[in-house]
Amino acid sequence: MSGIRLSFYGGLLRERMEQETPISGQLTKYPFVYTIQSYMRYAWNLEKAARNYRVHGVSFEMAGEIFRDPNHVVTEIYFLEKQGEQRYQAIGTSGGLVLLLVVFVDRSRPDEEIIHIISARKATAYEKSVYEDQFRR
Repeated sequence: MSGIRLSFYGGLLRERMEQETPISGQLTKYPFVYTIQSYMRYAWNLEKAARNYRVHGVSFEMAGEIFRDPNHVVTEIYFLEKQGEQRYQAIGTSGGLVLLLVVFVDRSRPDEEIIHIISARKATAYEKSVYEDQFRR
């Protein structure tokens, strides 16, 4: 038996087949829209998290909350050849209160989704406009 995992990245729905893995999370049906509330695991370097909090005043725990924002926006920023990793940036609200920009790497495996957080800070005015543009259509 194979399962399907759906991931939402910045307005693009990515579908991948997985062997022997059931669908994680809950499927909620709205007219013409299907959403998955998936169970992600967040990882980070403890020293980098402490430095990020000192410099930007944003904890990585707080940063992980933006992935619960159904309107978060994700874009690819660059590919690290040496590590073989694609870096992404996400803009979204943490707890519905503060707009953050989070840089991360998707280190998911077939059996679980893992988001490795690299850095997080409050969004700039330009990044806020990028986030708000999706509501002006």
